[in-house]
Amino acid sequence: MTATITLAPEIAAVYARSLGNDSNREAWLHARLNVVTATEAKVLYKGSAQDKAKVVREKVEGSSFSGNQYTEWGKHREPAIAAATERYGLQLCGELIAAEQNPRHAATPDQVGVDFDGDIVLGEIKTSKHDMSVGSPKFEQAGYLFQMIWQGYCVGARRVLYTFEQHDDDWSRWASRPLDRPEVWDEYGPRVIRRESVWIDLTDPTIAAHLPKMIAAADRALERLDKRLAEVGEQITPTFTDEQVADLVRLAAVEKAALSDEQRAKALKEESHRAAEQLFVQAGVAEAYSQEHGGYKLTWSPAEETTVTQVDKAAAKEADPFLYDSILRAELTLDGLRDQALEHEKKFQTTVPGKSKPARLTVTKMKGEAA
Repeated sequence: MTATITLAPEIAAVYARSLGNDSNREAWLHARLNVVTATEAKVLYKGSAQDKAKVVREKVEGSSFSGNQYTEWGKHREPAIAAATERYGLQLCGELIAAEQNPRHAATPDQVGVDFDGDIVLGEIKTSKHDMSVGSPKFEQAGYLFQMIWQGYCVGARRVLYTFEQHDDDWSRWASRPLDRPEVWDEYGPRVIRRESVWIDLTDPTIAAHLPKMIAAADRALERLDKRLAEVGEQITPTFTDEQVADLVRLAAVEKAALSDEQRAKALKEESHRAAEQLFVQAGVAEAYSQEHGGYKLTWSPAEETTVTQVDKAAAKEADPFLYDSILRAELTLDGLRDQALEHEKKFQTTVPGKSKPARLTVTKMKGEAA
């Protein structure tokens, strides 16, 4: 029996603008190449010049990043975290949704739903070893607010439920998890410390003020992308013999197997190191220690309490809202001046030889392929 999912009319209207679903990952990734996504929009708005250039470059040349233990853990935990927010009427979303205003502006929100007023709402899920609560230094540094602003714009949502789950970053058992049984991975991954959810109102003037600047930054990047694609032109597909293809597959398998061996060796090293540390704890070594045993020099620094200084930004803003409103206005003015300077500098652009780039091969293990 096949389950049938009935979408609310409001969500169905949004999904009608879908450019692809991440269940067909290859097609979904291909669709992302010609648009600016939420993750890219935040970089293009607040990232460094190098990071902005990287966004365009990787759309043309491809990215070598295929994920790590943090991204894999986030994907694994997403359904469980989403289940905890179902009471808000949110459901997981894998659609790459284009904005009504510009089909080259798109986003794949983690969750989508409809509130009691019939308005579209979104859910954003994050996992991290850091405190990523709204307003925290790491939250500000990651630019997650800008990512949610872009998602709301593309989907047409007024609010986002931001759910953050923090873990203890203990990966000592992760390498030994059974790859064919993801339902038990929680037992092998880091321990969940806390989880919290908070609604973010995207119509708040101080938040909404960022969107026009983000759109302008995205459009500038798309102009650069189109120019690069025109310069690249049509690529000639190389032809390999059957023997060469077999060699390529064999070498790729060797590379991936070596990587797995490295990961297992790293996990064993970390486990052994923690066991050795535990021996010092059990022996009650409370002072600094450095001695040679069996050809190995062991140096021990006991644990000590430290303090850090932190700022309660929410309290600071509440105590002097005029000051922080002035900062926001100044930032918007500065952004405007930067845009004017960029437009002015375009009049003086010239093409000069760049740094030569070596050939590069990226090997990515595809889902469903034999090992």
